[in-house]
Amino acid sequence: MAIYLFSKTPHHEVFHIPIIKTYYINKEIDFTHYDALVITSKESIYSLESSNPDWVNLPILAISSATADEAKKYGAYILGTGDGYGDSLTEKILKHRVYRWLYVRPQVVASDFVKDVKDLGGKIEEKIIYETSCNKSLKSQNIPIDATLIFTSPSAVKCFLASYDFLQNQNIIVIGKTTAQALPHFAHYHISPKPTVEACIELAKEYERI
Repeated sequence: MAIYLFSKTPHHEVFHIPIIKTYYINKEIDFTHYDALVITSKESIYSLESSNPDWVNLPILAISSATADEAKKYGAYILGTGDGYGDSLTEKILKHRVYRWLYVRPQVVASDFVKDVKDLGGKIEEKIIYETSCNKSLKSQNIPIDATLIFTSPSAVKCFLASYDFLQNQNIIVIGKTTAQALPHFAHYHISPKPTVEACIELAKEYERI
């Protein structure tokens, strides 16, 4: 049996299918208008660094420890960290209610925490700095009928379904509940205990040993 990771970023322990492509949107941002940033992916960091290196001067609220660790590599100060889900950020943002927050985000988001923050009196703006799409240049892969499949985002599931079907003997691992909601109703899946690629792979290995 084999483990296949459907994501943009590879991992050396598994077969990687780069089913998603990312396009950075170079947008000039005046960071003096804000007191802190909300960052929900490593891609946001890469997009900011490519066109707005001054982002690193603002404290960061990161969606997860993995995103926080990536921001630290560029010298960012981490104000707080969520549990991997957007909904976990609302309370942390409102703890600093006087801050002028900027959420740098992809074109499509899975959580509407910004509306919750505004409804509760927080000050937050949004700017789209990257978008994702299915990798149309990817050649069709011969995936074994008993493979374990890992999905790290709803977009990865959507792009998979554009070219493949889920088979009965395949194990499906998803990084979190939001990604699980993108699966067809008939799909049997397991949610990773932590919203990280590493945790997904460890769970996949357990099923590979069964």
